[in-house]
Amino acid sequence: MVDGARRIGDTWQWLGMSGEVLWTSGIARQALLYCYMVAAVAVAAVNTINVITIRHENPQFGLGAPIIWEGSSSTTFLLLWIA
Repeated sequence: MVDGARRIGDTWQWLGMSGEVLWTSGIARQALLYCYMVAAVAVAAVNTINVITIRHENPQFGLGAPIIWEGSSSTTFLLLWIA
Protein backbone atom coordinates (compact mmCIF):
# COMPACT_ATOMS: atom_id res chain seq x y z
CA MET A 1 0.00 0.00 0.00
CA VAL A 2 1.27 3.48 -0.85
CA ASP A 3 1.94 5.86 2.03
CA GLY A 4 -0.89 8.34 2.51
CA ALA A 5 -3.39 6.27 0.55
CA ARG A 6 -6.61 5.43 2.34
CA ARG A 7 -8.77 2.38 2.02
CA ILE A 8 -12.21 2.90 0.51
CA GLY A 9 -13.85 1.83 3.77
CA ASP A 10 -12.24 4.74 5.58
CA THR A 11 -13.89 7.20 3.22
CA TRP A 12 -17.34 5.63 3.29
CA GLN A 13 -17.69 5.51 7.05
CA TRP A 14 -18.92 9.08 7.33
CA LEU A 15 -21.77 8.47 4.89
CA GLY A 16 -25.13 7.25 6.16
CA MET A 17 -25.94 5.94 9.61
CA SER A 18 -23.47 6.23 12.46
CA GLY A 19 -24.13 2.73 13.74
CA GLU A 20 -26.18 3.80 16.73
CA VAL A 21 -29.22 1.64 17.34
CA LEU A 22 -32.00 4.18 17.86
CA TRP A 23 -30.94 7.58 16.54
CA THR A 24 -29.17 9.03 13.56
CA SER A 25 -26.40 11.53 13.94
CA GLY A 26 -24.16 13.70 11.83
CA ILE A 27 -24.86 13.93 8.13
CA ALA A 28 -27.81 11.52 8.24
CA ARG A 29 -29.60 13.64 10.85
CA GLN A 30 -28.92 16.81 8.91
CA ALA A 31 -30.25 15.29 5.68
CA LEU A 32 -33.34 14.02 7.49
CA LEU A 33 -34.07 17.45 8.95
CA TYR A 34 -33.59 19.13 5.58
CA CYS A 35 -36.00 16.68 3.96
CA TYR A 36 -38.52 17.28 6.72
CA MET A 37 -38.28 21.05 6.24
CA VAL A 38 -38.73 20.71 2.48
CA ALA A 39 -41.79 18.50 3.01
CA ALA A 40 -43.24 20.98 5.54
CA VAL A 41 -42.82 23.90 3.13
CA ALA A 42 -44.36 21.92 0.26
CA VAL A 43 -47.34 20.85 2.37
CA ALA A 44 -47.85 24.41 3.61
CA ALA A 45 -47.80 25.73 0.04
CA VAL A 46 -50.32 23.17 -1.20
CA ASN A 47 -52.60 23.76 1.77
CA THR A 48 -52.46 27.52 1.27
CA ILE A 49 -53.57 27.05 -2.33
CA ASN A 50 -56.34 24.71 -1.14
CA VAL A 51 -57.59 27.28 1.38
CA ILE A 52 -57.69 29.97 -1.32
CA THR A 53 -59.51 27.62 -3.70
CA ILE A 54 -62.09 26.56 -1.10
CA ARG A 55 -62.65 30.20 -0.13
CA HIS A 56 -63.15 31.13 -3.79
CA GLU A 57 -65.50 28.24 -4.62
CA ASN A 58 -67.53 28.30 -1.38
CA PRO A 59 -67.49 31.76 0.19
CA GLN A 60 -70.28 30.75 2.59
CA PHE A 61 -67.76 28.72 4.62
CA GLY A 62 -65.77 31.81 5.52
CA LEU A 63 -62.03 31.67 6.10
CA GLY A 64 -61.92 29.77 9.41
CA ALA A 65 -63.32 26.44 8.22
CA PRO A 66 -60.87 25.90 5.32
CA ILE A 67 -57.94 26.90 7.51
CA ILE A 68 -58.98 24.34 10.14
CA TRP A 69 -59.53 21.62 7.53
CA GLU A 70 -56.25 22.15 5.74
CA GLY A 71 -54.33 22.83 8.95
CA SER A 72 -55.46 19.55 10.44
CA SER A 73 -54.59 17.64 7.27
CA SER A 74 -51.10 19.17 7.11
CA THR A 75 -50.50 18.45 10.80
CA THR A 76 -51.60 14.85 10.32
CA PHE A 77 -49.40 14.44 7.25
CA LEU A 78 -46.32 15.82 8.99
CA LEU A 79 -46.87 13.78 12.15
CA LEU A 80 -47.31 10.57 10.16
CA TRP A 81 -44.28 11.42 8.05
CA ILE A 82 -42.14 11.64 11.19
CA ALA A 83 -43.29 8.20 12.32
